[in-house]
Amino acid sequence: MKNVIVVSEETSHAVHVDGTLEQDTVSRRILSMCGDDRVFICHTEEESVRGVQSVVVSCVEEGSVSWEINVMDALGDGDATVSDAILCMSLSHAALCVGLSTGHIMSIDVSGVGAMVAEEVGMIEGGIAGMEWSPDGEMVVIVGGYGQCLLLTAAWDVLMEMSVWSTACSDPQPTAAPEKDALGLDESEDPQAVFRETPLRMNDVSISWRGDCRYFSTVVRVGGCDSPGRIRVWDVDDQVLHAIGEQSPGTLPVVAWQPNGRVLCVANYLSDRQVDEVGMLRQMTHAQGDQGQAPEVRHVGAWKRELKRREEAEKLRGEATGPSRVFLYERNGLQHGEFVIPGDCHVEYMEWSSDSKTLAIVLTHDSGAISVQIWCRSNWKWYNKFTRRFVGVDKVRVMWQDALGGGARLCMLTSDGQLTMIGFVWGYHTSEYGTVGVVDGRSILVTPMSECMIPPPMCAVEVGCGKPIISLDFTVAEGGNELVGALLDDGSIAYAICEDGCDWEGCLEIPELSPESDEVLGNPLVHPMLTESLVMEHSDIKHYRHFVWMGSRKCVVVGQSSSGVDSILQYGIDLETSAVAFENATELEGRVVRLIRDTGDANRVVFEFQDGSLYYYSSEGQLIPAAKNFPSCCDCISSLPSSSGVLMGLNRTGKLCLGDRVIASDVASYGIHYSSKGGPHLLYTLRSNFIRTLPLSEVEDLDRVPPVVPGDVSVRAIEDGAGIVTCPHKSVDVILQAPRGNLEIIKPRALVLPALVAALEEQQFKKAWTLATVNRLDLNILSDYKWPQILDTMSSFMESIQSDVDVAGFLQALSDTSVLGKGGLYSSVLRSSSTDEKMENKIDSVCKAVQKYIVSLDSDMDRRHWLCTELTTYTKCNNIGRALLRIKDVKESDLNIINNQGIECAPKITAESGLKHMLLHIPENDVYLAALAEYELEIAYMVITHSQRDPGEYLAQLQQFAVIENDSIKKAEIDKHLQRYDRALEHLIQAGAEFFNDALTLATSHGLLRNMLALVDKKDQRKIIHKTLGDSLSSKSKYEDAGLAYIAGEELEHALRAYRLAGAWKPAITLATRLGKDENYIIDLASRLANDLEEAHNFEEAAILMLEYLRKVPDAVRLYARAGNWREALRVAVSLGSMEMVDSVLAPVAADVAGRLLEGFKEDCDRVQKYWNRLQELRERRAAMDAMKAAADEEALLELVSKDHDPDLDQEAASVITDMSIYTDASLATTAASGTSFASTIGGRKTMNKKKKKKKTKIRQGSPEEEAQLAQHILSLLPLPSVCNETGQLSEFLVFIGHEDDAAVLQRALKELIDQQSQACADILSHPPPGKSFDLPDSIREIVFNHGGRGSIHEKCPLEMGSVERSMR
Repeated sequence: MKNVIVVSEETSHAVHVDGTLEQDTVSRRILSMCGDDRVFICHTEEESVRGVQSVVVSCVEEGSVSWEINVMDALGDGDATVSDAILCMSLSHAALCVGLSTGHIMSIDVSGVGAMVAEEVGMIEGGIAGMEWSPDGEMVVIVGGYGQCLLLTAAWDVLMEMSVWSTACSDPQPTAAPEKDALGLDESEDPQAVFRETPLRMNDVSISWRGDCRYFSTVVRVGGCDSPGRIRVWDVDDQVLHAIGEQSPGTLPVVAWQPNGRVLCVANYLSDRQVDEVGMLRQMTHAQGDQGQAPEVRHVGAWKRELKRREEAEKLRGEATGPSRVFLYERNGLQHGEFVIPGDCHVEYMEWSSDSKTLAIVLTHDSGAISVQIWCRSNWKWYNKFTRRFVGVDKVRVMWQDALGGGARLCMLTSDGQLTMIGFVWGYHTSEYGTVGVVDGRSILVTPMSECMIPPPMCAVEVGCGKPIISLDFTVAEGGNELVGALLDDGSIAYAICEDGCDWEGCLEIPELSPESDEVLGNPLVHPMLTESLVMEHSDIKHYRHFVWMGSRKCVVVGQSSSGVDSILQYGIDLETSAVAFENATELEGRVVRLIRDTGDANRVVFEFQDGSLYYYSSEGQLIPAAKNFPSCCDCISSLPSSSGVLMGLNRTGKLCLGDRVIASDVASYGIHYSSKGGPHLLYTLRSNFIRTLPLSEVEDLDRVPPVVPGDVSVRAIEDGAGIVTCPHKSVDVILQAPRGNLEIIKPRALVLPALVAALEEQQFKKAWTLATVNRLDLNILSDYKWPQILDTMSSFMESIQSDVDVAGFLQALSDTSVLGKGGLYSSVLRSSSTDEKMENKIDSVCKAVQKYIVSLDSDMDRRHWLCTELTTYTKCNNIGRALLRIKDVKESDLNIINNQGIECAPKITAESGLKHMLLHIPENDVYLAALAEYELEIAYMVITHSQRDPGEYLAQLQQFAVIENDSIKKAEIDKHLQRYDRALEHLIQAGAEFFNDALTLATSHGLLRNMLALVDKKDQRKIIHKTLGDSLSSKSKYEDAGLAYIAGEELEHALRAYRLAGAWKPAITLATRLGKDENYIIDLASRLANDLEEAHNFEEAAILMLEYLRKVPDAVRLYARAGNWREALRVAVSLGSMEMVDSVLAPVAADVAGRLLEGFKEDCDRVQKYWNRLQELRERRAAMDAMKAAADEEALLELVSKDHDPDLDQEAASVITDMSIYTDASLATTAASGTSFASTIGGRKTMNKKKKKKKTKIRQGSPEEEAQLAQHILSLLPLPSVCNETGQLSEFLVFIGHEDDAAVLQRALKELIDQQSQACADILSHPPPGKSFDLPDSIREIVFNHGGRGSIHEKCPLEMGSVERSMR
């Protein structure tokens, strides 16, 4: 649906006039043209006085001839007469080749190196009829006058030589059956003889290459203008004839192969005589089809399709209004379609653009005029997008050029030496209503996208203008009706007005066809009003380029004078009489690229110059510079509705500009939705196939559009290459068009959400519901917007929706989170509506509001209308049972109505329908279990009958429950099935004393004995329960709790045993005394308890028993020492024993413990030092690698660094360091001395002999986590306070017994460990590994950072060693 928009036009004279000669004595004739970014022209000059002929090649750069050369000077035969010449260029070698009709081949080096000299490189016998270089410039095809076809390299070596009329096809097609050729010769006759008598001329041969240089095609016409040519495809790699095309009457020697290789275009022209021959051929084809086969088609599987295609093609040929066509062929020579060129004309030349999008066609009309047309194909329809007519010339050559920065430029050279270069881009012509106008030759295909979605090539109406269209524009006339106008090539303006807004199709009376009619109804045709030609007012204006409306009764056009100056012309148009009046003209200092209407002011237009500067033109004829210009020229521009005066544009490099700022890059297309809710929005598509929608007010305040973040609803994926066509007004639609031409409607979330919010503000809940459901929004938006507003408007909401299922679906979609809250799904789009308030009990509140409305209804039938919604309010709050009870009530009501009024009065909304709705959202088994939980067997049966499961599977179970007569026992059995054992226990207790044992068994099996105690009041039953509870706790090794239960159940012996097993010696001895046990029993009990405590490493508790009950002072002293309580051990030994006990009992234990501690301290010091060294090494290596990476990033040489890095360094980084093969946590710094790490079981609720194993972290050398694991491990080696405390008491004891030196050695060892550990920890905390942080207790952190390796131990660690240190001094 894109149209050609001319953005530039430059006209220059491409032929010099020699001042020394009289102009009337020199006749010039343009022969050929080619070029790259330059234009090279070949023409002849003949001086009538001296009879001298020159073949001149000239170069045109920047609108003027930069040099020219006469190639005849380089010919050895100076008397040769040249009738025609071909100019072509090898782009890769920067060489021009001139093929003369005499057969000479001339070469000119145009690379700019050396002198510009023509050189003869060869000669073809019989002259040159055709020559064409391959696109890569490495090969050239030459067709000689005698029919020889030569393929040569750039070094002029022959690769292939065959006859241009060869039939030796390597891949023969069914349609290429041998027949008598156009020469009228038999197979035995030599066609070379005919060619020697009548050599081929240059207008008899056409050559075209495929873009990949694998194939080239030729069309040769022999025997005059009425003789048809035939296409041949040649294989370069195999150097053979690949295929011969179908024989088609009227084939002209004009061929153009699409660079991408899809189609091969061949011109066709049928004379009156050939039209009659085609009719006879069609009759023969029908006769052959009646016989059941096509003789020319040897491929049986395809003959029917081929015959049908031929019939349709012949039908089109017979019904076409014009004789000129362009046939489309495949590489295999089969015809693949065609399009008709209207008018009495024939094709002279065709050339594809380099991007394969547009086809330029040169036409010669019967009137003598020559026109150049631009055609393109979309959705399998060919459109004529541009026409330029030339009068008074006998020849026009065209050539495509790639414009600087993108786009295309068409160069047109006339026989009088005038060179016209037209630059154009593709764009859409749309109205503010969303109506799209498509130019097709002399018609405008109009489709109002806001009213109907008609895919191309169809349209709503066709505005037939009668002449080629230059530019078109839409506006709104008085009364809000849409007005379309078009500037025609003769300078007149055609316009048409829609009578009903933008409903173009609704204003027409389309005739209805009867079902029996075979007539095909085309597009409805609108005949516009035509004004007089504007050229009559301004004869100096040569061409018009742009056209826009200024209001509805004025228009502005851009015209270019013969001197190349652009002017803005303002006219007034009387829409009723079609009278046009000139109002103003202003000459401009630059070339106008784009001209658009100003959205904010109907009396102004905006135009852009080639340098990106912008100006406003007012109806008073004033030129006002824009506030900000574009940084570069933009092909697509738009005015914004704001008053800032800033415009938006998109240039060819994909930069989206807002004034002088580039706000987005890599943009493919953009559009502005002016009438969207929430203000105008900017939409743009990215070349990465995404579309983004942003409020225009936010974009104007940004220097650059922020990048896309995950979950951004303003971005969505689109089809590859799709672009924005239009944004229809008063809707949330955006029309996209894919490259192949099909249309797609999307509704961006960023447009839908503001429209939905606006509907909620106006309490148009039905409209809001439609927007949310049709566009598949999260329905939570309906409740989250201005929460809790929906609770107050729930009645209006439900009355507007009026659909039970819809409201139930809304409730089903509710969630506790807010879509507008912080981080919500739509918070980024609806920033003004987002809130940080936490929604508490949103689901319950909404459900209660709905229930309140339903309950307030007058009749039961009105309430039943909302049955599904009511059930959903219960199930959404996890109250399935209440929903089932509601179904039960409805079912009972249905039965009452049927019994009292008859089956015909049964309500339409039944309990079954409500149950089916529940089963859609809730698993069937959950609903079945919920029915059982309510003890409703009938409802449970309803559930299984409406589920997708086998009813027999559940029916037996329901029957087992139904046969139980005792209601409490029935409920208990149901609760057991549902595994609700607490409720089953209650029902068993309610059943009576005879079920006490069953209840006790159930409580014991499921740990409900405490629940049973709360349900039973009888003392004898409670004793039994306590006894059973004690047994259960004992089996779980919870002996202290079991002892208490036994005491409550008056089982004191069991309680005594439980306390003894728990190691609770105090209650055990107390209970033994209460039971009246004798002294020997208590002593024996104390002895066993002491042994158990010692085995459990609870040495201090065992020492108390030894001292107080067993009177064994040595054992008590020994146990205190094993517990690390040296002060208490020394006190007991001295006060209750003797000094000898100190030497005999404590001294050996002290020596053993001191040796073990000293050895552990030294090992820990070595371990800390080793780990610390490894950590520093890893840190240095990481720093070196970071420095290398930073240097590589700065120089952008990451690949070079990765290749040049030292492999030994990588190997060393991943290697295992010697003497460091294992890491372990086993050290005295992290485990207490023997006997000091035991923690007694609190309350006896845990098994004393079972210890929870700590999972060790294994440090893997060379792994990415090694540095962090090493740091964590070193921090864990810090000595524990318990170790320091034990060392202090032990040192104190050693001093007491006279071993000061040993105590000093032990103290120094601990000090060295703390010093080294503190330094290592301070280093780690100051230089943590990347991404890691360590949290130490405040006391330890203070020790680490205040420690400097000096001072006494008690200054660094909370040790009780002050007196020891003073005594050692």
